Amino acid sequence: MKKILLITILSLAAFSGKAQDRLVPASSGIYSPYTSIYDVYLSELLIGQWNEFAYICTPSFTNEYALKCWIPGGPNRQNERILVLREAKFNVWYKFDGFEIDRKKLPKLKEDYYNEYTLEVNQEVVEPIKNLLEAFVYDSRFLRPDEDIISLDGTSFTFLVSGAAAECHNPKDGTLCLELVQIMNDLSNCVKNGNATKLPSIVERANALLLKYNNSL
Repeated sequence: MKKILLITILSLAAFSGKAQDRLVPASSGIYSPYTSIYDVYLSELLIGQWNEFAYICTPSFTNEYALKCWIPGGPNRQNERILVLREAKFNVWYKFDGFEIDRKKLPKLKEDYYNEYTLEVNQEVVEPIKNLLEAFVYDSRFLRPDEDIISLDGTSFTFLVSGAAAECHNPKDGTLCLELVQIMNDLSNCVKNGNATKLPSIVERANALLLKYNNSL
C-alpha cells in the first residue's frame, strides 16, 4: 500500500512539474471571456497602454505589481524602449473587494495607488524578452485533470504579448515557468533600481531559456 501511495505521489509531482513547463491560457484578465471587475481594473491601473509586452504579478496577500514595455513617440527614437514598473501601495483585491470594486470609492489620482519606476533601454534588450514571451504564450495550453493541482492561495503571474495572454500559478522549482518568472522579476528589479548593468546577463538567460524551451517541445 505504501509503495502504491509513493508511486501515486511521485506521478502527481511529475505531472505537475511537466505541466509547469507550459503556461496556461489566461483564465481571467482583459483577454479572457471570464474577465472580472478586479482583472479589468488592475490591468487599467498597473498596465494601461503597452506596446511590446506586459507582465503582472498578483499575490494572494501582498501587493500586486506589473512591468510593461512601450515605445516612446517622436523622431529618431525608433530603437528606444521604456520599461515601466508599477508597484501597488496596497493589495488592491483586499482593499476594494475584488469581486465588487466600486469605482466611486476609488481615489481620483492613480499615483495614490502605486509607485512607478522607469528605465530606458533599446530594442536589443527588448527583442529577446519579447521572443521568449511569445514562445511561452503562443504555446500555452489547458491542463488535463491529472495535471491540474488546485491551489487557492499563492501567486499568479500573467504574461501579455502581441494581443495574447497566458499565466502560471505557484511555479515549482526546476520548471521552465519558474525560470521565466525569475527572468521577468530580475528585469523588474533592474527597473526599480535604475540599474542597467544586469541587462546583458538577463538577455543571455532569455536566449538560453528560449532554446531550452524549444528543445522541450
